[in-house]
Amino acid sequence: MLYIQSKQFQKFERLSAKRSIAFLFEQGQSFVVPPLKIVWKITEEPQFPVTVLFSVPKKNFPVSPDRSRIKRLMRESYRLHKSDFIGAVAQKNLYLHVAFIFIGKQLPEYTSVEEKIISALKKLHHELETMA
Repeated sequence: MLYIQSKQFQKFERLSAKRSIAFLFEQGQSFVVPPLKIVWKITEEPQFPVTVLFSVPKKNFPVSPDRSRIKRLMRESYRLHKSDFIGAVAQKNLYLHVAFIFIGKQLPEYTSVEEKIISALKKLHHELETMA
């Protein structure tokens, strides 16, 4: 499993199919790690163990560069800390779709986003452990 050690965020790791996104938001489970909301769903689509989506509502951040910056911060912190989580999911032969939605009202610093992404990944891993 070569992709587990990779620190890159490849295109095939992104959740982009409209049908998959709709399925995730209709039937997925969610939890909140303020200022992030995480929606996740175990799926049967054997693409990559974890495919992710990053979103920032236009309602909270009407200016596009602000939304782009927050998404960039979330992607970067996920990219650096994903390897253990993806390894654990792959070991269980599961496939996940995950959406990280920033629901805060203020522009965050990188350290706070990184801290919340790490805690969200730990909580998601714990929820997967309790399910199995």
